[in-house]
Amino acid sequence: MTTTAPYGTWTSPISAAALAESAHPVQGGIWVGDDVWWLEQRPAEGGRLAVRRAGDDGGDRGSSRAEPVDVLPAPWNARTRVHEYGGGSWAVTDDGDLVFAEFTDQRLYVLRGGETEPEPLTPQAGGFRFAELRVRGHEVIAVREIHSDAGLDRDIVAVPLDGSARDDPAALRSVVGGSHFVAFPRFSPDGSKLAWIAWEHPQMPWDGTELRVGDVGPDGS
Repeated sequence: MTTTAPYGTWTSPISAAALAESAHPVQGGIWVGDDVWWLEQRPAEGGRLAVRRAGDDGGDRGSSRAEPVDVLPAPWNARTRVHEYGGGSWAVTDDGDLVFAEFTDQRLYVLRGGETEPEPLTPQAGGFRFAELRVRGHEVIAVREIHSDAGLDRDIVAVPLDGSARDDPAALRSVVGGSHFVAFPRFSPDGSKLAWIAWEHPQMPWDGTELRVGDVGPDGS
């Protein structure tokens, strides 16, 4: 039996939830040794952002397509709220350890190879958020937001990978500050310089930003 209904009121067996659950947007693929790791949204897991890699196909590379596996298992969620929209929520050390910003508390964690439980790198208190993670030697360089009753500050900070800052905010070393907004810290190939983008309120990034470069000392200062 055919039923004529006004536009927008058609009954469909395909729901919005079914469409959303079938998607798994991916971004930020990087090489880790001979593997590619990426960030993948999991709508069926409440929108969790998981770091994933290709599974072992049991044979020659390219001979078959293996199902991806989680590097970062549930319920961990690699998502940052810096600038509210986030970005750059994970990085990998030279040893293959995963560093990420956990969405629920915005702390930085490291999941070391062979371990199943991440360990915190930054304090629980302090109102900190971290993004745009980059690893340099024994430190993680990140954009940090400091939320407090006095307002909001941003800088580029160095976080030790040995966990010495997990209970000590003073162990977080500020590298660059003085701007309302900072973003995209990047090292030169030889590690001797750091570049970043800075801009001031009330400008939006498309209104006016500055590309700045600074020398990095042997001690990382």
